[in-house]
Amino acid sequence: MNRILLIISALLILPSCLFAQDEGRPQMLFNSGLTVQLGPEQFRDNWYPGFNFGAGLDIYMSYKWDLNLSFEYQRFFLKEDNYKEANGFGNEITINGNSATVFTANLNGKIILVEEGTKIPYLIVGLGLFKYSEAQMEIYEGHRSIETRFSHRKYSLGLNTGIGIELPIHLRFHLFGELKYHIGFTENITQIIPIKIGFKLK
Repeated sequence: MNRILLIISALLILPSCLFAQDEGRPQMLFNSGLTVQLGPEQFRDNWYPGFNFGAGLDIYMSYKWDLNLSFEYQRFFLKEDNYKEANGFGNEITINGNSATVFTANLNGKIILVEEGTKIPYLIVGLGLFKYSEAQMEIYEGHRSIETRFSHRKYSLGLNTGIGIELPIHLRFHLFGELKYHIGFTENITQIIPIKIGFKLK
């Protein structure tokens, strides 16, 4: 937990220090897309691929790289038939409360591969907070509740890496697409691939 608190503090303090040094004007990013689960098996098999949305900042450091601060949220809905089969439930069973979520807060380096042109490809890599949550589930047989599975959360260090491409549309407006790989060092190692499209305000 102390390690996670240190990571959060760094994510909050470092960008402020950079702004004070006037290294570059911060650029706001907003994005949304689809997230696919790779593991663990229970997460991959019992939940549908989810949607994601996020926001962040790019901070200019040099013509070769930017500092990127990102906050991303993903939500997944239960494959009820798969979940019932995995837990030995029959068709008479219904489940209320059926979502899982992943929240990440990351400090990244964005390495610019080509500095000019109509397409700007880049690599991104970083670390930060990784939070996995499952909502409370109420399990019914007919109209009778037979079990409550309480919500739980897992916090861990997370790493992410990926590739992207930025498309300048206007001097102060760029579109971008990004494919990333996130790993959270939870008890069973949670792995996801967010596929995102978004825009940057310069």
